[in-house]
Amino acid sequence: MQFKSLFSLLALYSASLVRADDDETVVTVAAGSSSAAAASGSAASTDSPSIVGTWSSKSNTVFTGPQFYDPVDELLIEPALPGISYSFTEDGFWEMALYQVTPDPRNHSCATAVLIFQHGTYTMDDDSGKLTMDPFEVDGRQLLSDPCNDDGVSMYSRYSQQMIFKTYAVSVDGYHDLLKCCQLSP
Repeated sequence: MQFKSLFSLLALYSASLVRADDDETVVTVAAGSSSAAAASGSAASTDSPSIVGTWSSKSNTVFTGPQFYDPVDELLIEPALPGISYSFTEDGFWEMALYQVTPDPRNHSCATAVLIFQHGTYTMDDDSGKLTMDPFEVDGRQLLSDPCNDDGVSMYSRYSQQMIFKTYAVSVDGYHDLLKCCQLSP
């Protein structure tokens, strides 16, 4: 099974990414919170919020870094729950960790799962609001498990997909008063 687009996977998680604190503990936002409303008088707001930092979805179990992908042994490490995480640096680098499970409603034993790691460089166009994420083509990895169709052998392969988002937003979740990232529009 091939996923048609990473964008469809990202849409499941993009509205609930919140910035991880210094201890890598994530406080999540309410499910279904997808507005890009600007903060008004919020202690967490800044004049120009940045995407720099580590962001994780509500599961609190998927984070970028060696706990997800070990480049020395080329291992993708399955987190306890599905989710997505991004990290962005000030000098233009990014990393993504994604764990997606897709159920099979006809046979609950046939759920497919994919783990994807990739990293690269990003650029932001302040005038148009566009975010472009270019992966290092040889470094990305994907592990696809399809237990009812892969004869018990998951498919491990290189993975590279450039992501271009027409717009992105960093805003403050009004309920939790925390910065949230990435209402992304592919």
